[in-house]
Amino acid sequence: MIGAGIVGAAIARSLGRAGHEVIVLDRGPTAGGTSASGEGNLLVSDKGPGAELELMQRSLKLWRELDGQLRDELPAGFPSLELDHKGGLVVATTDPGAMALREFAALQRTSGVVAQEVGEQQVHELEPDLTRDYTAAVFYPGDAQVQPVVATESLLASARRRGVQVRQGVEVTGPIMTAGRLAGVQTSGGPVHGDAVVLAAGPW
Repeated sequence: MIGAGIVGAAIARSLGRAGHEVIVLDRGPTAGGTSASGEGNLLVSDKGPGAELELMQRSLKLWRELDGQLRDELPAGFPSLELDHKGGLVVATTDPGAMALREFAALQRTSGVVAQEVGEQQVHELEPDLTRDYTAAVFYPGDAQVQPVVATESLLASARRRGVQVRQGVEVTGPIMTAGRLAGVQTSGGPVHGDAVVLAAGPW
């Protein structure tokens, strides 16, 4: 496995749970690349009906399941995922914007999204510093957020409990080819052989 960010960590955990021997390689620290820069937003509020919304609805379900699994697996006090089901508030500040917001929310409801138009008292309970000059507000209780670095470390901790090795500061420098197929990688720490190589290095 090349890459110890959130994607590599999730794949390594799944492979470890399936009984495979896994070595995770990263040229830097775990979650030290793109995963450290992500907001971790899990939003339905910005997605209309279609594949992207369906993917997010499925993702939210899987994150909830994963959160429960990690709480059972990891030692007491381990931060798990920092999965926060805090909801999201979307507001409009013009009359045309309010019409568009209501129409969009109605369309989302046809795909199972909970979109609640809220009044002034509830709006300012949800967001006390919101401008008074708004024209409509819709609350999405399904919106959530995960802390990407914490989630990565939790996934790797779970993977390690199943024998997955994580090697930091090891740079992959090239392939190892045997009979025309990829059989491992050359690294700054020497060759690493394997039946399969998973590339999860993000934009790198």
